[in-house]
Amino acid sequence: MPQSRQFFRDPRLQRLVEIGLTANRDLRVATLNIEQARAQYRIQRADLFPLLDAMGSLSRQGGGIYSTRAGHSKVSSLYNVGIGLSAYELDLFGRVRNLADAQLNEYLAVSEIRKAVALSLIAEIATAHINQRALSERIEITQMALRSRDEGLVLIRHRLELKSVQIWI
Repeated sequence: MPQSRQFFRDPRLQRLVEIGLTANRDLRVATLNIEQARAQYRIQRADLFPLLDAMGSLSRQGGGIYSTRAGHSKVSSLYNVGIGLSAYELDLFGRVRNLADAQLNEYLAVSEIRKAVALSLIAEIATAHINQRALSERIEITQMALRSRDEGLVLIRHRLELKSVQIWI
């Protein structure tokens, strides 16, 4: 909307453009498509990096009343820590990078489609507004011409009445 404010100085047209941009379903769908394409790009881009898994566990076990010695209970603890590398594809021939680049291009294309939809909507709103104003001005000019003709007709009738009075005199 800020760019359209530079082109359109009429506050009514600016308000119409603002309403049109916020209420248009096609533009909302295009915006949602951008979000979807962005998410797909992030998923595809994640394949470029290895996925590390880390896991840790602790288990403690008491020995019960038979394992106590002089009031001390025997507790055994078991610690497990693991780090693993999930499936990772070495991108020797650029397949994964090309898939990520293709998804980035898809995201950028969808983003440009949204801009095109917005510009098209702004153009349609501006055209309709300008046509409406032009028609309003035509109606105003037509009404002025009609009033002028009515006044001319009154003058002609008045003149004819004066001539007819002069003939009889």
